[in-house]
Amino acid sequence: MSALVNGERIAALIDQIARARSACPRCASRQFGRHGFANGLQRYRCSACGKTFKGLTGTPLARLRLKGKWLAYCDCLRDPACTVKSAAEKVQVHANTSFRWRHRFLHWVKFDRPATLQGITEADKTFLLESEKGNRQGKKQSKQQSNKQETDQDKGPKKDQESGQESQQENTPLGRAPRKRGGVASKRGISRQLVNIVVARDRGGATIDFIAGRGALKADALHTHLLPKLQRDVLLVSDANAAYKKFAREAGIDHQSINLRQGVRVREAIHIQNVNAYHSRFKRWLHHFNGVATRFLDNYLGWCWAIDLRRIGNAERFLAAALGHFGG
Repeated sequence: MSALVNGERIAALIDQIARARSACPRCASRQFGRHGFANGLQRYRCSACGKTFKGLTGTPLARLRLKGKWLAYCDCLRDPACTVKSAAEKVQVHANTSFRWRHRFLHWVKFDRPATLQGITEADKTFLLESEKGNRQGKKQSKQQSNKQETDQDKGPKKDQESGQESQQENTPLGRAPRKRGGVASKRGISRQLVNIVVARDRGGATIDFIAGRGALKADALHTHLLPKLQRDVLLVSDANAAYKKFAREAGIDHQSINLRQGVRVREAIHIQNVNAYHSRFKRWLHHFNGVATRFLDNYLGWCWAIDLRRIGNAERFLAAALGHFGG
């Protein structure tokens, strides 16, 4: 009975969002009318292109089944301790389904971000070890190349074996030897084995984050991802990294820096304590997943922002965000 009731609530919510969107997802025409029902959802027909569509058409949730369980699953995603297996047990779906649903629901949730940052805005970077977790094709090719090189080395002279071992890592599709879950970078310091994540947060709590590439931070990444989100009268506060200074000078915005190496962490209102606290919450929350693939990192950044300090208050709002509706 609860699944039936949830199915009706979800159908009503999807129809409400579809009417608020008020445009054909294929040709963007606003001339369309009701055209019966399909799978319990209102169907529409576009007067311009003649195509039919539903509220889920063109969204990450299109063709996803078991709609009666979506709200229960969104409730699981609001739980910071949610895992694939715990969500699967609560919603009574297979663990593989739970994993696929996770990233289908988060695909648009990650775009629910503030339009701009204003006032005093803190920015700082943090690093995560890059991960090809789940890249089975890369592992398969790496193993095949490794076996081939071992065979060639057995046939060839022993003096060539050391050079063969050195080139083995460079020739693998991963660009390195596969490693167990977790692990550490093979190079010291900030290298391209580390994913650079920049978080910017104003004093009102509005937060954006983005992946700035691999290795050291570059001013170009700040121009691409951060500048469009900053108001022109913003005061940017960061550490003493030269990339922020170069970016602020080129963008023509006010900038103050904190030299952490000299032990200066707070200078009256000039500090980056809020963004560092967000880093801490993000990494502490991310730890219980036992490593996430770099290709899914954007989804986890958006997920953390969605549940940080319980910003999304109920399952209906989470489902609306998954459908691209970010209203209150």
